[in-house]
Amino acid sequence: MKRASAAWPWRMAFSELPATVGVMDGALAQVIAIATHGSAWLRDRSSVDLDDFAAHSSTFQYVGELTFLGSGGIRPWLEAQAANGIERIWLSIAGLDGSRPGGPLPPHVAIAFAGGSHGGLLTTHGHGRHLWESKWEVGDKSAPDRRIWRVTYGGRKVPDEPRRPDVDRAAERLVAAVSAARDFAQDQEFTPWPDVFTEALRQWTEPGLSPRYHPDLFPPGQFDERAVRLASMAQMANVFGGMGSWNDMGFSRGAAADAYQAISRELFTAMLEAFLASVNSELVPA
Repeated sequence: MKRASAAWPWRMAFSELPATVGVMDGALAQVIAIATHGSAWLRDRSSVDLDDFAAHSSTFQYVGELTFLGSGGIRPWLEAQAANGIERIWLSIAGLDGSRPGGPLPPHVAIAFAGGSHGGLLTTHGHGRHLWESKWEVGDKSAPDRRIWRVTYGGRKVPDEPRRPDVDRAAERLVAAVSAARDFAQDQEFTPWPDVFTEALRQWTEPGLSPRYHPDLFPPGQFDERAVRLASMAQMANVFGGMGSWNDMGFSRGAAADAYQAISRELFTAMLEAFLASVNSELVPA
């Protein structure tokens, strides 16, 4: 089975992580955090300290430089959006319609390779809709604190409308997909995957838990607790990557191979839909 490029944003081999932690796509995590914190800030400037967010968010922990073309950093970009009358930053995810962005590989396989991330930031206003997507490049390899990444967001006009799946329906679908993956992993005796998927389910069923890799994707108190829990389950179910990940398993042809591919496709799609539902849900009343 093909291996992921080592240059993809901080996608660690699963063997390097505790057995109950999912492998989160760092680029997707970052656009989620920008969408949630940016939306809260646009509604109420006092709800998010943008400087603290940019300095301490776990989604920037290996980023040395981040730029929005035409604006600069996060604050001037958000200020420009506000000046254009934008009141919300939406999460956009490609590939949920069955298309295969970026080439012939199925999305749940392509995600293992550099450039395989599906997330972007969608803004809508009177001048049209713009999709902002990130490009990750290695900058200073010897940077302190391993902040080696240079991230550039560029925007382009798109016809897209924000997609807003229902939180409860998305949760029901993801619970079913995670449960199927857990049962398959148990049947095949693939450790530590049953524990990983059990932990993902607990993120939804047990209020108060926190995902162990990016616990700060949402600004505190700005989104409904069920939406945050759904995103936590999705984060723990995001097990797709390169060496050591759920993708890094090979099967000879047969029923197990067919089941593995079908389960993986549904898990990947349900996970992305859950992120859309949670991030694009209503903010709590001010």
